[in-house]
Amino acid sequence: MILIGLTGIIGSGKTFALNFFKSKKITIFSADDEVKKIFKSKIIKDKIYKKFPEAFSKKKINKNKLASIVFSDRKKLKNFFLYTIDLLKMTRSKKGRENAWRIIKNFWEGKN
Repeated sequence: MILIGLTGIIGSGKTFALNFFKSKKITIFSADDEVKKIFKSKIIKDKIYKKFPEAFSKKKINKNKLASIVFSDRKKLKNFFLYTIDLLKMTRSKKGRENAWRIIKNFWEGKN
């Protein structure tokens, strides 16, 4: 079994690549899916609101506005990327952790 890690900033094509692997019946773990879950949390929304209040419309995160804010400023993009990684680490789902560990374990044991 081959273990591949895809990294990149928001909007770099990770989801496109994951969907390709998924279509080929390859086991995947999607950090993007986990981030989507994170953004639904009230606690997380409040934290993002404190950093980027202009990215909200009617108390909801407007992803297009958020993207235009962070992509317009390299420093904001870097900070948001690092912040998102920290949020992902803090709120990672049990299922996501189990899948990641299973993939790693299977890799080291030589299983598919």
